[in-house]
Amino acid sequence: MTETTTRDYNKEIAGRSAVADMVKSTIMNVPLLPLERHHKQALLEIQEPIERLRRLETLLDELEQR
Repeated sequence: MTETTTRDYNKEIAGRSAVADMVKSTIMNVPLLPLERHHKQALLEIQEPIERLRRLETLLDELEQR
C-alpha cells in the first residue's frame, strides 16, 4: 500500500468505528420503559393460553396413567 492509500484506509476505518460508537451509544440510551410495558403486556396476553396448555397437559398425563 502506498502512504496515501494507507492513510485513506485508516480514515475509513476510523470513520466506521466512530459510526459504530454512535450507533452503540444511541442504542444504549434508548429508554426501555415503553419496551418493558409492551413486554409485560405481551406476557399477560399469552399467560392464559399457557395456563390452558398446562391444564391440558395435566389432563393428558392423568388419562395416560389410567
